[in-house]
Amino acid sequence: MERMSKLVILRGNAGSGKSTVAQRVRQETDARVAIIGQDYFRHELLSHWGEEGFAIRRVLIPVMALTLLEKDWNVIIEGILPAQWSRDMVDEICLQWKGEVVSFYFSLSIEETIRRHMTRGSKHFREDLLREWYKPKDVLLDSDVLFTDTTTEDDAVRAVRRIIERGSTPEG
Repeated sequence: MERMSKLVILRGNAGSGKSTVAQRVRQETDARVAIIGQDYFRHELLSHWGEEGFAIRRVLIPVMALTLLEKDWNVIIEGILPAQWSRDMVDEICLQWKGEVVSFYFSLSIEETIRRHMTRGSKHFREDLLREWYKPKDVLLDSDVLFTDTTTEDDAVRAVRRIIERGSTPEG
């Protein structure tokens, strides 16, 4: 039997719109959606940015995601989630979760990333930091669906909602 709940991964550079898309999806659907945001661990729970923080997140995120999925919640894991430290974590989740997993990567130019970040109500990062942290094409899975400079926020929300809201039979 195929599982009904879905795991969606939203990854990309700081300021690219991941959190905004995740929040809008949850607000705009009647489906049960839990958001596991990397920033929550980094800023709220741990207040730690180093390797120790990465190690703790690598344990907690899979446990939370798999528990929620097993309880028939759709789960969105969102964050920068650099491939160098999140690949093993995502592989572990995918091995244990037998349902649908779709990974989206915000593959935006640095110029578009900065433009999108500057349109937000609260600007968390200065432009120089966004440029310093920027990592182009940090794809994680061969199956990553890419959101590009031409993908609007509405387009991204619709794409994620289609995954979460579709039934257990694949769409054609």
